[in-house]
Amino acid sequence: MNDFQRILTTLEKRNEPCVLATVVHTEGSTYRRAGARLLVFADNTSVGAISGGCLESDVVERSQRVLQTGTPAMVVYDGSSDDPIFGLGMGCNGITTVFLEHLTGADDPFCAFLRHCFRERERGAIATVYEIEGTKPHETVLEGHHFFLYTNDEASDNFGESAFASRLRDAVWTHAVQALRAERTHKHLKFDDAEAQAHILIESLQPQRELVIAGAGYDALPLVEYAALLGWRTTVLDHRPALLSTERFPKASTLTRITRENIAETAQHLAFSAQTALVIMTHNLAFDAAFLREAFASKARYIGLLGPKQRLEKIFALLQEQGFTPTDDDRARLHNPIGLDIGTETAEEVALSIIAEIQAVMSKRSGGFLKKRKQQKIH
Repeated sequence: MNDFQRILTTLEKRNEPCVLATVVHTEGSTYRRAGARLLVFADNTSVGAISGGCLESDVVERSQRVLQTGTPAMVVYDGSSDDPIFGLGMGCNGITTVFLEHLTGADDPFCAFLRHCFRERERGAIATVYEIEGTKPHETVLEGHHFFLYTNDEASDNFGESAFASRLRDAVWTHAVQALRAERTHKHLKFDDAEAQAHILIESLQPQRELVIAGAGYDALPLVEYAALLGWRTTVLDHRPALLSTERFPKASTLTRITRENIAETAQHLAFSAQTALVIMTHNLAFDAAFLREAFASKARYIGLLGPKQRLEKIFALLQEQGFTPTDDDRARLHNPIGLDIGTETAEEVALSIIAEIQAVMSKRSGGFLKKRKQQKIH
């Protein structure tokens, strides 16, 4: 579950004022990067994480004043410092800047935007003004003000109507559109103006990832469990109604019965997108072949087929008999044998390797050892 999902899920269950703590800037080695979030409530309970556990208690304490006053605050933690307040003696040589702002609850505009994007399964972009240096122009644009950009290029904000607000809005619009189109996780904007200088965090909000599992056998059970833990929407398809029960798959989003005749119709209805991972594991050659054909015709970013390479060649032969020959691009998109090579035997271990491979593909990573990564940053 990503931080945006966690915020919305928490506040829809616990609709009360809280403080949203956001990592807005980092330098050097830090446990979390910009965009990491923590919700803090009046009873000192919190949800989420902005570090490996070193900053949370201090942030919770500082959040109580923000809850009482409604006034945002910003604090900088220097991990290389021995200062007991701002350094905490972490020794990780990184600097983390955290912005604290007040949210009214589930109906706060911030949550309303998240709700729209997740409900409509659309992308979006959020800009947060976290610092303004210089004279605040008519006090119209303040720390904690937001700009929301929707997929259809509609936008809303609470910047106000001053000349400064108008210029800032134009600058934020340009960068938010770029972030949305490029699917960037986050970027920083430093807006220099004659009246003031504004620091803004711009983030892209991606639709909930979808895992479609063709096959409801025993090996699909841990796959759904792991996907649910990550906050992915899961759909399980199978031709055997006895296997498609909420008792077996309590955390699946959708359970759908398929037949050999309606596979194409079902795939079209599901509309596999760039946020879709399709895992084919029906243990039936004909069903696997039919799903694979539909997968190749879709935009699914990840296509995985359970089984050895020899079985895959049988499926390709079956497709060729039906007049369909996979292209080189089709073969390149397919992951078979499925999963990362981590040494698996049980259904749970296989599911772990599949989930890890999907994560790597979605993040455009190789899935190798981090200690062999040449770049210093691991995020």
